[in-house]
Amino acid sequence: MKKPITKLGNWLKNVAPNPESPSRIKDPLSKKNRRKPPKPRGRGSRLRIIPLGGLGEIGKNMLALEYDQDIVVIDAGIMFPDENMPGVDLVLPDFTYLIEHRDKVRAILITHGHEDHTGAIPYILRYLNVPVYAPKLAHGLISAKLRQHRSLNNIELYPIVSGTTLDLGVFRA
Repeated sequence: MKKPITKLGNWLKNVAPNPESPSRIKDPLSKKNRRKPPKPRGRGSRLRIIPLGGLGEIGKNMLALEYDQDIVVIDAGIMFPDENMPGVDLVLPDFTYLIEHRDKVRAILITHGHEDHTGAIPYILRYLNVPVYAPKLAHGLISAKLRQHRSLNNIELYPIVSGTTLDLGVFRA
């Protein structure tokens, strides 16, 4: 049985050198080559990346970015049930964290119009009163979905085009 490789440098010793590359390759795992994490700006300020769904599964794509008193949500999708879920029509991501911190949520940003990225919007907007920004096609699909759910009243849904910059609290998207 071979001994496991613990450092990238050990593996690199067995690789034939490329004549076009520098003769010395840095080992990214060595202490001197590791990047130090940036220092927090304020007391305890850190960017928190909170996957609320879609991690390690297909569907329910939803991610929250939190910094200080601001949260921006990226996508709000559903997952369709499999054969092991009789009687279930759709599966929502767990957005309890967003409801508990609703005063910090600045917006929901949609990447594209697939159901696994937009399907949960009508359900989340029952609890959160935040603007939703989406590309033009996704905007149209979401508008139809909100009409179907009779949830279009008082919803801020904005189409965005490539190159648009949004200021959402401390976030710029």
